[in-house]
Amino acid sequence: MKNLFKILIFLFITFLFSVGERKNKDLYTISKINSFSQIVGWNNIQGNWKSKENKIVFWDSIRDEEKLYGRLGLGNSNIIDISTYTIKQHPNLILISFTYKDGFYRYPSIREDWTNTYETKVIVVEKINLIKLLKFDDKKLSLIDLPVGLLDNPQGNSPQEFSVSFYTSEDELEEQILNYIKSKLPIYFQPKESDYWFESKQQYLKICYYKSENTIQYMIGLLPKKTIVSDLKEIDWFETVTGDYILIDYYDISDNPNISEYMNYRYFESPFNEFKKIFLNN
Repeated sequence: MKNLFKILIFLFITFLFSVGERKNKDLYTISKINSFSQIVGWNNIQGNWKSKENKIVFWDSIRDEEKLYGRLGLGNSNIIDISTYTIKQHPNLILISFTYKDGFYRYPSIREDWTNTYETKVIVVEKINLIKLLKFDDKKLSLIDLPVGLLDNPQGNSPQEFSVSFYTSEDELEEQILNYIKSKLPIYFQPKESDYWFESKQQYLKICYYKSENTIQYMIGLLPKKTIVSDLKEIDWFETVTGDYILIDYYDISDNPNISEYMNYRYFESPFNEFKKIFLNN
């Protein structure tokens, strides 16, 4: 009889656990809808433009060649993928992920035993803001502030620190990113009282872009608050989602919106239709 009682208790606890687990699994349904990796980085090296797929190159000006040593050919801003996801339970929102290739030597002093790693940053955007703010006019420089939330900023870190690293193969990366998103969404939508949490949902994605025929040139950055271009008459910095840091001269942009003056250091270039699908075809 005692054994039967123990078995019944065990089965009851197992049932409760499975119900709770099932509820958690069904909490949010995530679907990947668009993705592209056709991203070319351009870098101005002493007046000469150098380009490479999925990175801004480190360049040896003396030898006039790309620096391949040190980080196994990695450059600066090694972005390999931009993707979008929908949340079935929140159809008004879009998740946009930016994924980069990285890595390290186990023995850096002798540059041996390299390990590939990947880093992903995910932002939460309202569809209506994308439709309302993004306009693609030919041969016109555009600069917008897009309200976004950061999917994961649990310790209230500065915006440039919101990211996750994956120690996995490229074949398994997509599944890892999807699992990461699923694990963070319940926390993101849970009401919080702290200032840190509040700030993570009040960021602005600054997108500068220039459409020319079938391509688009762009830089994408993150700011903790909205900036009004016409009100700024000084040089400012911001951390880029698709790069590290880039110098933005707001005065030149507002007075003479010329892409050669704005992006005369570096930018990324992609097929326009691929870029547009990420931000508008949702």
